[in-house]
Amino acid sequence: MANRLRFQRSASLLGAVLLAGAGLASGSGVAHSAGSARAAEAREPAYEARTVCSGWVERYGASGYTYSKMRLCINVVKNSIMGQLYADNNEVQYWWSGGWWNPSNKWPAKVTITGTLTKSDGRSKGFEGEAGQGTPDKKIDLTPMNWRCGTYKIDYVFKQVGPYWDTNPIHRKAVANIMVPCGPGWG
Repeated sequence: MANRLRFQRSASLLGAVLLAGAGLASGSGVAHSAGSARAAEAREPAYEARTVCSGWVERYGASGYTYSKMRLCINVVKNSIMGQLYADNNEVQYWWSGGWWNPSNKWPAKVTITGTLTKSDGRSKGFEGEAGQGTPDKKIDLTPMNWRCGTYKIDYVFKQVGPYWDTNPIHRKAVANIMVPCGPGWG
């Protein structure tokens, strides 16, 4: 599966490079000048999004029979005062009969994340997010925020009950640091 996705991405990139090299707009068969490229740049949306994430953290529970791979991310929108802290909960699995399995409605998992988001200037706010039952969402929204660029410290507790093995949940305190770069429009 991963090789197939890698091939599809490579083929798409190759097609884009070939079209760009030929100076052709997709599907139009018409060459574009540098002037029209600048005009297209000017029409781009003013509200681009930027997402910055911590490193991936892997955790095991239930004596090594449950697993989670998660990172925290901050998404900010250019020229806006709003942002969003969320957890990218990439993998939630359990070990059974010689292999790793994803949760299901029969063997659900519940993920809860609570903590405090603190900006380097001292402002802070608490948050809590939860996903679960069946296959938990890979993205768990934690808190909207009206701070943009800067350095953030995130003290949090990650708890995962299940899937399948629910007698010894993953329950870990952790700290993540995320730096959202400043620049024009990102204030």
